[in-house]
Amino acid sequence: MDPKALAKLKWRCRRGTKELDIMLTRFVDSQIDRLSEQQIDNFKRLLTQQDPELNQWLVEQQKPQDKGLSEIVRLIQKANNL
Repeated sequence: MDPKALAKLKWRCRRGTKELDIMLTRFVDSQIDRLSEQQIDNFKRLLTQQDPELNQWLVEQQKPQDKGLSEIVRLIQKANNL
């Protein structure tokens, strides 16, 4: 991913809570180069979701029904050792 696109993606990881910021940024820092274009698109879609929903998904209180989002949630959890 080019540096400008990466910086924009990291900016989009800034959320309303520090916990979400940390989880999402850690994921981008450690995994973005390993993701397929489809997975990156799914991650971008994930970032359009509201913070309460993201928080519920990432701490496993709920799972997204969308397969692509569900895969990304699992990858974020794995990258954050959750």
